[in-house]
Amino acid sequence: HRGNAVAGDGRGVGGWDEGPTGARLATLWDASLAQTFPFVDASVNPDGVGEIAALSTDGTWAAGFASPNTGRTQGAVWSAATGTVYLGEGPPTGSFFDRGFALGVTDDGQVAVGAWGAPPFSLSGTIWTPSGGLFLFDDFLAANGATGAAGWDVQSVDAITPDGSTLVGTATPSGQPFPTSWFIATVDTSLGTNYCTAVPNSTGVPGVMSAMGSNSVAANNVELRASSLPQGQFGIFVVSMTQG
Repeated sequence: HRGNAVAGDGRGVGGWDEGPTGARLATLWDASLAQTFPFVDASVNPDGVGEIAALSTDGTWAAGFASPNTGRTQGAVWSAATGTVYLGEGPPTGSFFDRGFALGVTDDGQVAVGAWGAPPFSLSGTIWTPSGGLFLFDDFLAANGATGAAGWDVQSVDAITPDGSTLVGTATPSGQPFPTSWFIATVDTSLGTNYCTAVPNSTGVPGVMSAMGSNSVAANNVELRASSLPQGQFGIFVVSMTQG
């Protein structure tokens, strides 16, 4: 068995354990080292074949890859509330060995990153959301007007920060298998615009309010943040339809 990832709070580990037939079974260990096999599904993956590659900060979400009996190995995310969510198959490369991997997941489980293709040379980085499904990361960058990506093919997206704002991975010059370079991609996940500045507080600097998440009401995913404030003090957000 092997541990591949640890939750940010240190209370969970993800990886794989060896099954009776030698297959790798996706495995979670809690703080007491009790095991669970999250990808077990009586209908499509009765043994839970797969591997955990990443965990969210509190261990609520796990990301990895699983082998359903309905198709090729795919990237997958899991939580106790949702069960296993397969990310789907990417475009075929012409190889029998095409497969998918999820290598990172945000704390809210709404974005997963990884790769699709036939390792080690025919791989393409991927990004997945529940509403949009699985995209090649190159297509995602182009669709969102990313700068600095021209002339490169993303091979894999290996990790994503808990808030989804920064991603890292590997890329090669377009059309070439070598040399491999690593990259950092940043995403603006902020919402709204601050229209005034507070006066300095007892920390010596003004407090700052910001919002992160989605501007879609249906997504129900907005987080208000207050920073540069005295620690241990009570605070409240006031909402209004008008500025003032």
